Formats: sequence, C-alpha cells, structure tokens
Amino acid sequence: MTERTGRQGDAVVPRDLLAPLVRLRMSGLEWRVVVTVMLSPEPVSARTIATHLRRDYGLVKRVVRGLVAWTILKRTPMGLPP
Repeated sequence: MTERTGRQGDAVVPRDLLAPLVRLRMSGLEWRVVVTVMLSPEPVSARTIATHLRRDYGLVKRVVRGLVAWTILKRTPMGLPP
C-alpha cells in the first residue's frame, strides 16, 4: 500500500482504493474503520482500531462484522489486513 502524507500528520488514501466505496452508504464510523485498516501497514484487530479511534470496542466490533459481511473488509486469523 502506498501512503502519502499531506500536511504533517495527515494521511492520504489513494483514490483508486476509495472510489469503489463511494457509492456505498456508510456511517462516519464505518468510513473511519475502513480508512484505518487501509492505512495500516499490517493486519489490525478490532480492539486496536477501537483504541486508535477512541471508540467503544463493542461498537467497533459490530461495525467490523458488518463490513466483513458486506465483503468490504476481509477477516484473517492475524486481523484485518490492509
């Protein structure tokens, strides 16, 4: 995955990765989870995402399950790969 940074601390996800997702109606948290996974250099767990986003683990886990069910994210034994 190629990651560019704009202003200091900002991360930019390549357009070709986000373009297919634009048509989907996702909540703000769902978008934040997807982008967090895409920007991660290694597989991440729902708990890691919850900690990073400062959200309740149960809520993030529910969002991740939904995104996996929609085949937006893929679950592996190591976590959610980018």
